[in-house]
Amino acid sequence: RRLWVHNIIRGRKLYGAYNNLVQELRLDDARFVAYFRLHKSQFEDLLQIIAPSIAKTQTKFRETISAEERFCICLRYLATGDSFRSIAFGFRVGASTLAGIVSQVCEAIWNCLLSDCMPVPDAAEWYRFRLVDIGAYGRNSDGGTLAASAFGSALRQSSLRIPEDSPLPGAEHLGAMPYVFLADEAFPLCRNILRPYPGHNTGERKVFHFRLSHARRMVECTFGILAAQWRVYRRYWECLRRWLRRL
Repeated sequence: RRLWVHNIIRGRKLYGAYNNLVQELRLDDARFVAYFRLHKSQFEDLLQIIAPSIAKTQTKFRETISAEERFCICLRYLATGDSFRSIAFGFRVGASTLAGIVSQVCEAIWNCLLSDCMPVPDAAEWYRFRLVDIGAYGRNSDGGTLAASAFGSALRQSSLRIPEDSPLPGAEHLGAMPYVFLADEAFPLCRNILRPYPGHNTGERKVFHFRLSHARRMVECTFGILAAQWRVYRRYWECLRRWLRRL
């Protein structure tokens, strides 16, 4: 017969990572940061914000997982990018339970912090890395994804609150120039998108390509730093893996 709760999971309070390893890590700041990718003060502040959204009501049928333990589970997944099953064994919870926890906690983090950490940028904030658009299928072209996104629509309607045109340093004789987003060949050329010349180019166009590529490399480095901090970005999402299995 199938068990309501597996014997291994029954030992969560005695042998699980939260009630043992995590409590020991609280005594060592450096190892706590290495494990969760957050300082203890950041951990506590963020937990206080999202706890009301992720806490579950206790029932007489089974004991719920606390908001703090749920937060620890999600952070560990984001920090390592490990499989749900592997982390589930460490924390002694079911793999399906862990998958639900990660989804719910991530949604709570997004809903609680969106307005403070990633508001719609104004003219003074457009040089910061704070805009994402997620959800397009991989088979879609980059240009088509941009056109169908809320960002692309706002760009066409000139409602992004981009800074006003201004002269380039050292080239004031050219007059006011528009601020632009740097893109590769997959994106269209328009007033606020700067992309390489098509085909093989030499001379000044080759120099332009080099400068444009050098600037775009800064964005790639930003994503590299993000993936090094939160290693979940180095692997496919579990939901995507399950979706691909159905194809």
